Amino acid sequence: MVLKLKRGTWLLWAVALTLGLGVVAWEMSRTPEEGTTTVQSPSVNRHFDFTADLVQSITITKSGPPPTSVKLYRQAKASDGESVWLTDNPGPVAVSGPAVDFLLSVVLGSQNDRDFAVPTAELTDYGLNPAGTELTIQLVNGKTYRLQLGNADFAGNSLYALVNPVENADIPAESQQVSLVPRSLEELTRRSPADWQQVDLESDAEN
Repeated sequence: MVLKLKRGTWLLWAVALTLGLGVVAWEMSRTPEEGTTTVQSPSVNRHFDFTADLVQSITITKSGPPPTSVKLYRQAKASDGESVWLTDNPGPVAVSGPAVDFLLSVVLGSQNDRDFAVPTAELTDYGLNPAGTELTIQLVNGKTYRLQLGNADFAGNSLYALVNPVENADIPAESQQVSLVPRSLEELTRRSPADWQQVDLESDAEN
């Protein structure tokens, strides 16, 4: 009887140990996946999947009247490692690096969780046919992205926008994906070259 009891006890210990090791292995395999999901989920919901350090230039074009265009472009890095941003007015003039960084943070931080489809024929109702303002973003690798801004939404907190709009004169798209982007872009895109040199970041943050 004693021998049978010992064998049974050892069997129970073996089963418990096997189950314990299985649980530990499962937890270890599951944790990295959850960590990856937590880190990557914000980028999945963003309108643009690149980072600010990859941006070479931003051109802000307004239809007017009168039509205006401001190009902010990265020249090089200063001795302290910070990027040097310029604009032509008409020659190269330095602009506020923090101001450009703020603009990029607003553009690249916008989320696509409230995008919705709109028939192309109805884009005028959203101020997007034609759009009053367009941002053209060029990366260091030559790729170009576009963001067109329209009217404010009903709540007044966001602007209707088109991200990389589909334009084909021969075969017009039946609908477009309209996005909501931060209303602060309205004020930021109104700046003249002189405004970018005399930027007030506190005023922008309040808007």
